[in-house]
Amino acid sequence: MKSLVKIVFTFFLSVVVTASSLTSALAAENIADTQHIEATGVDGKISFVNTGDSSSAAIDENGNLWTWGENVHGNLGTGDNKDKYTPTKIMNGTKFKYVTINSMNCAAIDIEGNLWTCGFYPGLGDGSKESRKVLKKIAPGIKFVSVVMNDDSFLAIDENSELWWWGSSSYLGTDKPAKVMNGQKITKVDGGGLYGHEWGAMDDAGNIFIWDPYNTSYNSPENPLLMKPGTCFTDFSLDGRLPMLIDNEGNAWGWGYTKNTIDTIGPEEVIHLFVTEKFDKVSGRILVDKDGKIRKAEYGEALGSEISISAPISDEITAKVISSTGLSNMVIDSEGILWAWGTNDSGQLGIGTTSDAETPVKVTFTDSGSSESTKRIKVGNTSSLKAPKKVTKWESSDPSIVSVKQSGKKKAKITGISQGTATITAYSGKGNKQKVVKTWTIAVE
Repeated sequence: MKSLVKIVFTFFLSVVVTASSLTSALAAENIADTQHIEATGVDGKISFVNTGDSSSAAIDENGNLWTWGENVHGNLGTGDNKDKYTPTKIMNGTKFKYVTINSMNCAAIDIEGNLWTCGFYPGLGDGSKESRKVLKKIAPGIKFVSVVMNDDSFLAIDENSELWWWGSSSYLGTDKPAKVMNGQKITKVDGGGLYGHEWGAMDDAGNIFIWDPYNTSYNSPENPLLMKPGTCFTDFSLDGRLPMLIDNEGNAWGWGYTKNTIDTIGPEEVIHLFVTEKFDKVSGRILVDKDGKIRKAEYGEALGSEISISAPISDEITAKVISSTGLSNMVIDSEGILWAWGTNDSGQLGIGTTSDAETPVKVTFTDSGSSESTKRIKVGNTSSLKAPKKVTKWESSDPSIVSVKQSGKKKAKITGISQGTATITAYSGKGNKQKVVKTWTIAVE
């Protein structure tokens, strides 16, 4: 077994998540604009967070979904392509429990297990041939519990612990979810790895399987590499520099680059890291030790250097769940407060600037008062919508709940199909010049 280099990391954004109850709610009667609320102060606790590349997303204790950071592909779901430097609430009227995001796409799971996507079209999961700037429900009939992405491809786990894969880099080449690893119960997935295109899945027995479409030895979920056979793992993260695994005794295992980025150790040669330190969680190059303190991995100049672990990054923060890209880091502490630090060139830290943060900074969430209400109609009934300007396209986030048909330059007719909540979006322009004119939340009873 080769020696691993002491792998010095640019520390990344770790996010701690405290579990909170999610509640659903319907708003008032009249139709109004969906307002994207900028965060300006503390308002409630955060229960989930995810950061990827240069965009981030969080869910508060009431199930509200917030996004911020880079928005080139409409991946923030705000209906435009403008970057956001503070958390922006989207999809009022729909309550969520899980979200994953990067600079290309966003995928979120609502409290009923429905999967919603927006952003760059190869990864939207519904066969779309164009990008979209608002979340739309996909994969009807499948209830999901978690989802991750790598570039514009996705892995998702359903309520039966079965695994689904889609996107441009999936070996299936499918743009809709397709089941893989049939017969195995999967509890966690991740993407990234040594060269950025590795995927991993952990089953209910603690086995971790790694595959890379570009490696003929383990190139698919049907032909994976089993990591350290006989070892029971509890967590893992496929960061590009130092992928790490945590076993049931708290030991950290890893592989990856040396500091000079030339010499590497592959997953076939995974080694024991830090030796005496014990950990509960890992994300990117950030680990949480047995006392809930945040630590970062560091590496040396050449092969043979001993990997080291930092002292706690903050004595103030007790981490519950973490999210890190390796450059940007987020943590939710035991009080439900979100902390962020690291690279912030696109505002992905959500602290109101594009300046980097060397130490953890509180991210604040405030709903400054949305005037949005939900229009209620009954199954089989119709109603009319009117936009403030000429509309070139009308779209329903879920046509199985409410359909929409243009009835004039500014008007459309909606019909309740089945019980549930959906978003109607009116667009102006075409192609790259297409913009959202207005959105409505429709509850069908």
